[in-house]
Amino acid sequence: MLSNSTPKISNINCVNDGKYAIIYYDIENANPTDEYFVNIEISHQNGAKINAKTFTGDIKVVKGGLQKKAYWDYKADSIAIKKDILIKIKSTPIPKIPLTKHLAKSVIYPGWGDYKLRDNKLFFGLGAIAYGCLASSVAFNYASYNTYNSYKSTTNLAEVNTLFNKSVSQKNLSYAFLGAAIAIWAADLAGIIIKSHKLKNKTTPVENNFYYKQVEQQSIFASSDPIFLNTYEAVKAPRLELQEVTQKFEDTDENKCLNYKEKAKYKFGIKNLGEGVAINLVAKIEALTNTTGVVFPKEIALGKLNPNEEGHFEIPFEGEENIGTGEAEFRVTVKEANLNDMKPFRIVFQTHTFISPDVVIADHQFTMEKTGKAELGKDITLKIIVQNVGQGIARNIKAVFEIPPLVDYKNKLDFDKEELQPNERWEISFPFSAKFTYKELVIPVTVRLSESYGKYAKTPNKFELEINQSLETKFEVQADIKKTNIEKASFTSEVDKNIPVSKSKNQNRFALIIGNEDYSSFQSGIDKESNVEFAVNDAKIFKEYCIKTLGVPERNTTLLTNATVGKMNQEIEILSRLINTTDGKAEVFFYYAGHGFPDENTKDAYIMPVDVSGANVSDGIKLSDLYQKLSTYPAAKITIFLDACFSGAGRNKSLAELRGVKIKPKTGVLKGNMLVFTSSSGNESSAPYKNKFHGLFTYFLLKKLQESNGDINYKELSEYLTKTIKQESLLINKREQNPTILISPDLKNDWENWNLKP
Repeated sequence: MLSNSTPKISNINCVNDGKYAIIYYDIENANPTDEYFVNIEISHQNGAKINAKTFTGDIKVVKGGLQKKAYWDYKADSIAIKKDILIKIKSTPIPKIPLTKHLAKSVIYPGWGDYKLRDNKLFFGLGAIAYGCLASSVAFNYASYNTYNSYKSTTNLAEVNTLFNKSVSQKNLSYAFLGAAIAIWAADLAGIIIKSHKLKNKTTPVENNFYYKQVEQQSIFASSDPIFLNTYEAVKAPRLELQEVTQKFEDTDENKCLNYKEKAKYKFGIKNLGEGVAINLVAKIEALTNTTGVVFPKEIALGKLNPNEEGHFEIPFEGEENIGTGEAEFRVTVKEANLNDMKPFRIVFQTHTFISPDVVIADHQFTMEKTGKAELGKDITLKIIVQNVGQGIARNIKAVFEIPPLVDYKNKLDFDKEELQPNERWEISFPFSAKFTYKELVIPVTVRLSESYGKYAKTPNKFELEINQSLETKFEVQADIKKTNIEKASFTSEVDKNIPVSKSKNQNRFALIIGNEDYSSFQSGIDKESNVEFAVNDAKIFKEYCIKTLGVPERNTTLLTNATVGKMNQEIEILSRLINTTDGKAEVFFYYAGHGFPDENTKDAYIMPVDVSGANVSDGIKLSDLYQKLSTYPAAKITIFLDACFSGAGRNKSLAELRGVKIKPKTGVLKGNMLVFTSSSGNESSAPYKNKFHGLFTYFLLKKLQESNGDINYKELSEYLTKTIKQESLLINKREQNPTILISPDLKNDWENWNLKP
């Protein structure tokens, strides 16, 4: 949570719209479902009260939140003002009265449910009367039954009429007492409902009520600064404008990216260019992309802006444990109480998933001054190097030493360090000595490491020292220490920067680029490990290369991220129709990063929309259908890049891993001027390059485009990708990955001299 502040009343303002004096106020930090009883008092600046009593709107029972409006009909109250006023507001939480509980009690025993509702007064006499009536009803009913039986069995004709009339009289009395009991029960239940309603609306005295006594101490009071109110003239309108030069994103580590457990804030400025005061401004923040793991407020009170005044504000953001790598986009709408809203604007910043540290003891050494041997009664020092060999920052690191009985320590057992950067080392010296009464031949020393996350420190670490063992007399890091070379952490790769820019544009070039990463959000039962790491980033950066380096006009470029089957089919159809408009001159780039999948029966390969599961592979986009669709009309060049495998494996955990399948898929049939670069072969998987935040294939494709400025023929590109990725995959991911190129038979060898430059 970004804030756990207590509720408060703020931003009290008042304007005249020509009909009402509208009083604005905010109940900040309040749950929108909580209800308050609001009372408003208006006075002159000298404290003299104004007889304002005709109110409508957000008065009396009001829910928590911003931009509350109470309408004062000053004309109905026969009041005219042209001076400063003060507005006092009292807001008392409306207690949550357990009506059902009170009703249940009175159903059991009339009067019991009235307790606490009626100033803690006891009404048990009501129950006694009700149950007395009920008992009387039962008794008279039983007597009537017996009298009627006597009537039927008597042989004395003189008693017949008497017994019959007595039976009827007893039955009527039974009904009368039953009716009285029901009336008492019903009246008590109705009274409880009515009393509860009156308490909520304060139409009955509440000073001694049990529930109101509990919430009275939570009442909120607020008084405005002097506000000028002119009931003779309506207020003028403000005009709000965003000051773009004031926009700034600030995060804790200053890398312009929101990370796991990091706080950031977006700063912006607004200027009031109108003639009227902008009052009770509220910024409403709406997420436009998947912002899982990003905590942000839905609305923020900004106060007021006088004419020609510029205000500076900020929106807080916080990264949670489940934050992903990608781009977060928000729409901010600044609303003004009199509907003089500012034009909405957008915020876009990068987010990054959690990068773990790895805290280990890289080396240790026992040393002893002068003697060079471990002897009883002599001072010995254990020196350790604690190192963070992970890529993430370790915080609140603790090292706790444990020694056996009869071994004394000097100074302390536990050591703390606030932070360890990647590859940073922390040297600790722990002096101790064994008493002469120590009988064991070995002194064990255990070091327990911990860090703030509780799972990224190797622990426990046990070191043993033999008594009378020869020791070094000084501390050095031995030459055989296993050092971890760690590159400085970065949230972007070098291929994402300094993208070559071509001055030429080819109006006949078109690009459709798809990056499908987030499958878990669209399919139940799939965890985040089934997502395709960095696929969205792959697609976004490839788009930049298409526009800047390959000469594809921006209007001819379509980027889809986390695309559904409907969206993918729609854009493929549009691309096919665009090809038909160029009289055979179209040069098409189709790029896809995401899951690929084979049909187990037909072995046909599919690219997978985010809303299609491995169990329904035929609902995906069959590669052969894609090739057929793009070659329907003549084109000069159709180049397809597929950073996906089609064996059932994947960059992370695949959609097929639960079934354990790994199939060698069909390659599909190409025709026309079409060729396909694929990231892997046969039943291989296509791996990520985690340190570069890209797929391995895409990274080296972009790297070659960057190095060559896009001036490279297809044969050179094919040879480079095949050789480089084959080698780098073994070095980086310890597994084979062999890119291939599929060529339409119609091309023969003509493709080799095709060039990527526009």
